[in-house]
Amino acid sequence: MLREVHELMWILRGLKCKEPLGGDEKLELMIGGSDFAALDKDSDSRNAQFELRIASYFLQYGCHVDLTTETDIIAVSKKEAFYIECKRIASSKQLSKRIRDAEVQLQKRMPEKRDGRNVFGCVAADVTKVAYNHNGLTFAFTSDHAKDTIQKDLKKVVNHLEAKSDFGMKKRVFNYWFQIHIPSLVSHPTSVSTRFSSFHKLKERANRKEIRAAKNFCEIFETASLNPDRREVPPRQLKPRTRYHIPAGAVYSFDDNVVYSVFKVKESKKWPMETRLAVLEFGGDVHYFHVSDLEIVLPEIKKAIHENGCEKLEEIALVMIAIMFAQRFTYE
Repeated sequence: MLREVHELMWILRGLKCKEPLGGDEKLELMIGGSDFAALDKDSDSRNAQFELRIASYFLQYGCHVDLTTETDIIAVSKKEAFYIECKRIASSKQLSKRIRDAEVQLQKRMPEKRDGRNVFGCVAADVTKVAYNHNGLTFAFTSDHAKDTIQKDLKKVVNHLEAKSDFGMKKRVFNYWFQIHIPSLVSHPTSVSTRFSSFHKLKERANRKEIRAAKNFCEIFETASLNPDRREVPPRQLKPRTRYHIPAGAVYSFDDNVVYSVFKVKESKKWPMETRLAVLEFGGDVHYFHVSDLEIVLPEIKKAIHENGCEKLEEIALVMIAIMFAQRFTYE
């Protein structure tokens, strides 16, 4: 639901700036689908929604946008005409084929000139389902952490394609635009954010015209992306903790069996994530820790135990609790 609403709001921002040719027909196709993508029997409505999402960037910049031709989007700026094929890719198995399909379509459909302008091809691909095989949330400590994590996963998808020897070598296709669109549950401050994360793979051996087109394309993208939504709550600058102080009088306890199994046995038992591992109480607050908390920072805990020479179960448990507590409250 969060993803759907965010995408519709983005489309509306573009439509408020300028109406595309064929926009009404695309909107009718878009609203003809199910309320949720998971319930769609065919992909036509979501494909139209993705095309309108990409078109919104150009509409917000003031480009003339045509959605009536065989090409998914034709965006005409003052200096160039961009022919864009949009692909929503459902799995990693489809990735290379769908990109090749878009390349072939562009080669067939792009003229040399449009309205006296040079024509450049772009493949726009939503690879959310390639990077994440679920329709849920990602988790992050801060909004910036969410951004960085999604970008990292997006680059993994691109790196997989770059391993193909013929990727990015098609004539007149100057840009491959990859996007992930997924909500994130942020813990500091507690909130839910949804973002479009983009990665542009521009043609490496570009001529002067292509370099100029890439510069103008990036200006269009950044103008829309960096234009703030007036309804958005501005981010709050957070200060990372440099020290963690658990006051005297704090009371803690831990599950001997779990701690012994994880840190003292070579082949540890696989404990359920919801298993309560430890409790820390001070200042009137009670903090419960589970195996799911341990999994996040287990390598860090093992490193600290080794560096401090901890042998006794009590010492190991204290280090474990301190690091889990620090991970939960990363910022002041």
